[in-house]
Amino acid sequence: MAALISLRLRNTPNRAIIDCMKRLLALAAVALLHQMPCYCRCDLGMGHNSLHSCFEGLHGAECSTCMKEAAFTYQQTKLHKTPAQIRAAIEKGDWMNLDLEHISL
Repeated sequence: MAALISLRLRNTPNRAIIDCMKRLLALAAVALLHQMPCYCRCDLGMGHNSLHSCFEGLHGAECSTCMKEAAFTYQQTKLHKTPAQIRAAIEKGDWMNLDLEHISL
């Protein structure tokens, strides 16, 4: 799975986001992504059921909402937040303030 995401993120312009996703997977955070919601409405059009679903194909690498939520999840994990705390923050919209061009991981 990590190789698949790495391959699909190759064309993403922001290297920090690519590194973020690699770190998330390296931390065995795949289970964590399964617990996170996605707010780009891909559940309606693509049948996604979690943020993890977004990165099973090209969608997550091309969608700024998915990238922001994944980067936010990584940042919160580094701050030792629990999955429940991260999910609540995502649901509250805290991920929206992330600037993908100037992200610090």
